[in-house]
Amino acid sequence: MTKKTYINRYNDKIVFNQIDENTIELSGFEFFRTGYNSDEDNKILFIDPSGGPYLQVGDNIHNYIEGEGILLLESIKEDKEKIILKVKKI
Repeated sequence: MTKKTYINRYNDKIVFNQIDENTIELSGFEFFRTGYNSDEDNKILFIDPSGGPYLQVGDNIHNYIEGEGILLLESIKEDKEKIILKVKKI
C-alpha cells in the first residue's frame, strides 16, 4: 500500500505505513505521550510523539498519507514497538 514519511519539528522521520485500507502503522519515534478516556475501557484518545504530529481520534489525517478526501482516525492502539491507527475513508 502507501508509505509516507513526515519530518517533525525535531527532524525525526515519522513513518505512516498503510497496511490496508483501514490500518496504518505509525513508527519512527522513541518517546510519545497518550491520552485515555476516563471509562473503564481505557481507549486511547490521542497520541503525541515528541516533536509531533499530535493525532487525535476524530481527526482527518489525509495529509499524512497519500490519497484524497477525508481519512477519519477512528482508533489508536499500542502494539509492542509500534502504534496502529484504524482509519475510515469518508
